[in-house]
Order: sequence, then structure tokens, then C-alpha cells
Amino acid sequence: MAQEPNVIELYEGAVQNMLPILGGIREDQLTASTPCS
Repeated sequence: MAQEPNVIELYEGAVQNMLPILGGIREDQLTASTPCS
């Protein structure tokens, strides 16, 4: 039971760390797919 909160915290931390990375990847793909701009 004591490990559950730790797992949740790790999961939330991983999500928060992945969001900016995914956002950066999306921006890179959008800029790469629009060479006209």
C-alpha cells in the first residue's frame, strides 16, 4: 500500500516531463512539414 503513492508521483512526473518533449516534437514536425513558411 505504501508504494502506490510513489508510483502515482513517478507517473505524474513522467507525464509532466513528456508533455514538453511531445510538444517540441510536434512543433518540429509542423515546421518541417511546412517549408513554405
